[in-house]
Amino acid sequence: MRKIILPTIVFCAFLCTTFAETKLDEAQAWANSVANAIELANVLKNLPTEPMAKSGQFRKGDRAIDLKVDVTGLKGIWLTVGPGGDGTGGDHGAWLEPTLVDANGKELDATTITIPWHYVEWQRLFVNKTYRAPSFIIGDQPFTKGWWAHAVSHLYVPLDGKYTQFLTKVGNDWGPHGSRWIDFTIQRNIPQKTMDFVFGHCHDRDFPKIAELLKKDMESQDKPHEILFNKKGNINSTIRDLIAKHANRLGQAKTIYLNQLKDIDDNPANLQKLLALYYKTRFASQIVDKADEALDFARKTLELVQKERALPELARQLEALKQEAKETPDNTEGDWNKLLRKIAKLRRQIIFEHPALDFQDLLVNKQPPTTFNHQCDQYLGRFSRPGPGLVILKNWKSDKPQEIELLKGKLPQGSVLHPDLDFDARKIAFSFCDHTVKTKNHRRFFIWEINVDGTGLRQLTGRQDDPLETWGKRQTVLIEDYDPCYLPNGNIVFVSTRCSIYGRCHWTRYTPSYLLYLMDKDGNNIRQFSFGEANEWDPSVLHDGRIIYTRWDYINRHDTVYQSLWTTRQDGTGTAHFYGNYTNNPCMQAEARAIPNSRKVIATATAHHAYTNGSIIHIDPLIGEDGLEPLTRLTPDVPFPETEGWAMTNYCSPWPLNEDLTLAAYSPLPGRPENHDKNHSAYGIVLIDSLGGREEIYRDPTTSTVCPIPLVPRPKPPVLMSTISETDAKSDKPGLVYIQNANITRQDLNTKFSALRLNEIIGQPTPAVPHRGAVRQEVVKRVIGTVPVNRDGSSCFEMPSGIPIQIQALDADGLAVMSMRSFIYAQPGEIVACIGCHENRTQTAGRQTATSSMIPKKVTPLKNQDYQGGFNYVRSVQPVLDRYCIQCHGLGKQTQKLNLLGTLVERPIDGYPEYPRSTLVPTSYQTLVTHPEKLVVIAQRNEETKQSKPKDYFAHAGKLAKFLLDGHCKPILDDKNALELIITWLDLNAQCYGDYSWSRPELDKIDPNGEKILRNAIKKRFGDQLAQQPYMALVNVAEPDKSRILNIALPIPSGGWGQITTQGQMFMGRQDPDWIHFKKLVENSIIRSPAPPADGTCGRKQCICGSCWIPPIQRSMAKAK
Repeated sequence: MRKIILPTIVFCAFLCTTFAETKLDEAQAWANSVANAIELANVLKNLPTEPMAKSGQFRKGDRAIDLKVDVTGLKGIWLTVGPGGDGTGGDHGAWLEPTLVDANGKELDATTITIPWHYVEWQRLFVNKTYRAPSFIIGDQPFTKGWWAHAVSHLYVPLDGKYTQFLTKVGNDWGPHGSRWIDFTIQRNIPQKTMDFVFGHCHDRDFPKIAELLKKDMESQDKPHEILFNKKGNINSTIRDLIAKHANRLGQAKTIYLNQLKDIDDNPANLQKLLALYYKTRFASQIVDKADEALDFARKTLELVQKERALPELARQLEALKQEAKETPDNTEGDWNKLLRKIAKLRRQIIFEHPALDFQDLLVNKQPPTTFNHQCDQYLGRFSRPGPGLVILKNWKSDKPQEIELLKGKLPQGSVLHPDLDFDARKIAFSFCDHTVKTKNHRRFFIWEINVDGTGLRQLTGRQDDPLETWGKRQTVLIEDYDPCYLPNGNIVFVSTRCSIYGRCHWTRYTPSYLLYLMDKDGNNIRQFSFGEANEWDPSVLHDGRIIYTRWDYINRHDTVYQSLWTTRQDGTGTAHFYGNYTNNPCMQAEARAIPNSRKVIATATAHHAYTNGSIIHIDPLIGEDGLEPLTRLTPDVPFPETEGWAMTNYCSPWPLNEDLTLAAYSPLPGRPENHDKNHSAYGIVLIDSLGGREEIYRDPTTSTVCPIPLVPRPKPPVLMSTISETDAKSDKPGLVYIQNANITRQDLNTKFSALRLNEIIGQPTPAVPHRGAVRQEVVKRVIGTVPVNRDGSSCFEMPSGIPIQIQALDADGLAVMSMRSFIYAQPGEIVACIGCHENRTQTAGRQTATSSMIPKKVTPLKNQDYQGGFNYVRSVQPVLDRYCIQCHGLGKQTQKLNLLGTLVERPIDGYPEYPRSTLVPTSYQTLVTHPEKLVVIAQRNEETKQSKPKDYFAHAGKLAKFLLDGHCKPILDDKNALELIITWLDLNAQCYGDYSWSRPELDKIDPNGEKILRNAIKKRFGDQLAQQPYMALVNVAEPDKSRILNIALPIPSGGWGQITTQGQMFMGRQDPDWIHFKKLVENSIIRSPAPPADGTCGRKQCICGSCWIPPIQRSMAKAK
């Protein structure tokens, strides 16, 4: 038989060049690693999995504790960090100063040992540093040695029988973020399923190339190595079968691999040889996989396009390539790479024949990514990079399209952000930041417009006649405008920092919020369009004329994972949820846009702590408004950032042509989390399709190119007539709310609602603010009042317009059964109608006839909240305690059990945001919120449940309200207003202070001389016992009129408490000269701090709010105007 030498040499030469990419030694490295893992599993399988030592629930923020185990004779130990039973948010596990001791007592720093197997759920394993710092901080103790491994994590420490003891400290690094508890365990062995998972994870991570190929052989889209380890009982035969299978696909080259396979007998000791041969054979055969996949892909593409247009010549060419592929393995001239290039070229020709691509010019934006990688900060002018901006690519399908820079020579060097094309394809609106402004932090974006032919450039916002009005006339942010969107009626909606508020979770960083605003086509008549509490992004118009946009709010819910899609009408009315308010994966849906000829919407599934990029998705609103079911992943190779991991590639700024074809920006570089700078030229323009294809359209090697928009007219959605008059829109006319049946919800209530409480949500005015109480980064709420719910569940009432409002549904006792963790708002004069509370949007309510219940009710204000700002514990609750409680719990025998005095104490802040590290609160407040019997149950930052459940937090969940309603203090039970104030405080998540101010009257100092004079007067009138009582038992510094000393002897008809009625001690009323004198003495005992400036800053010489630098800049800019 004649040997065929030449073909084998030719084919093998090709195989070696492709395999060289993977490095031949990788095959042996992978084989050794897999075999070693299997050997270790076999050694450990008979060892017990019971803990050798464990920390139990470790409270984060506490000091490190010691763990010690006997490891005599052990091959190794497993170290596990667990979530402590309350989730993994902020579980920054640390094994500190790990030490191994041998039989001679000699100690070894265990961090010098390589950890061969480890799994860390978030970030990665860090040795002798943390993921963000060169040292560990546990409680208040610094450490320099250790392993940082976020929960859940498993580390295998090899010992090889050399040691007798393992000692370590354990703790939670960098403060107690998120969840409160964490736990640590040391084991000889872990469950087999867990071990297979860890081994599989390590190999998927460390050998990603073979992991991709294993996915097919293990029939798994993820965790292919874990499945391989599950087969370890018969792994030799499994690998043999795979080698034979792939060798037989290689034509003449197969004999090389099959002969090697024959030389390896079935001895289990030969596993490494089998694995190494499998690795080489599998990489050799992947070229055949690629050819098969490419031909099938081209076939599907042809089928897709021929639904719209017949392509007989391209179909003939595809058949010819299929025949060539059949002949290549045994063809002496066969060249797989050449064939693949032919298939790719033909596939590109086919997809470009789609009628949806029959346009000549493509608008793009040449803009490098920003220098701060975060969903909010990325918009700020201070972080922008300069680039050419708007460019038209003429004949965009060609290899070298003609480039026309629209802004060249018309604007100074700067940065362009998010252009929008009008429906007639004649004008482009865009945001521009001038980089000739020398001080980086003074740069800002404003909105401009230009014709597509390069004429008619004009500035729409930020010009000399722009009043630059802010919410409440604050001067705490630089005004910037972004994301212009043309409306069918000619107006333009955009987002702006004019709202002058900040997100509450940015610590002290300058990161202002931006909300929707509206202007006419000439940039006049700017007005606020939405009234939120965090950020909004990316408005665009749906086919039915509604505006869709991304909204972030986190009222008593997780601050990271809820950036969802909402809609509104063209006048700002009818705001409604579209998708994602209860969806934490993806945590943000951005850049939403209607898909032509479809009910679906396209969006970018992106991260919170990152630049807007990620995976492109379709959302079908008819399938649902939450969860994964309504989503279709157009780019399934890219996981949802942050919630599913950080991908090696990413997409952004999608522009849908139909359900099958989308233009987008694409980066072959990894998506990076916050604090990582992105490559200047990361992005180019691609065409992606529903089959999973990606064709590069354009890439500039010097800068990123994003925001592709075909320069063709689009069907104009309908103009939605305004439901409010122009006069009303400029007024403060209240809105009208009608709820058909508040008892219709998604939850099993087991009760009927009796009333609704309306709480105004007050935004944070500056970057740095003091804490509001026990709940970190709490949003301030002011109680507007309550409205009744009728017997049939209906409720109709007036609601203030132009502010965000939270609604709480109350039972007959006035306790919140359900609480919004979001907000609603009304435009002036708007009618807001709902079927129920948190009702299922896919269901309709029964028919209802008109009744008297539809007559609007006025809101009943909360009594004793007659002060500026939000609800204040010191001003509203402490007077109740002073009146009814402190005689026993503060001045009497029950003080040690429960001290309810108003004396200020320092409350340490035990988690992010930790600035400042403590706050002053009344003793009574600290006692109640920390009481071991859970008198008060709060929704703590990032420890909240995913969505509201009946009675999950607040007054219903704690024991205090029940004690009072059960008659523990009958005077409070009889005083309906006092009881309502305590219940309201509980339902407001135990809010202590109703503001974000650094100049709180509650914290004003006591004047020693004034106090002395006051006590002398008390002694003279009431006796020594009262005069010797603590100052805060006598005086309410924030509300002097509510001071106990002014009310204890004031008759009830005069608004007092009537507790002292002795002749000569009792005041005759508020006009009594003695009472007026005592009031003056009270006021003179307080050293009043200067009132804060009206501009919203702290106004201090040494700024602590982070915004005092802004008013001088605003004044200089106004002067320049």
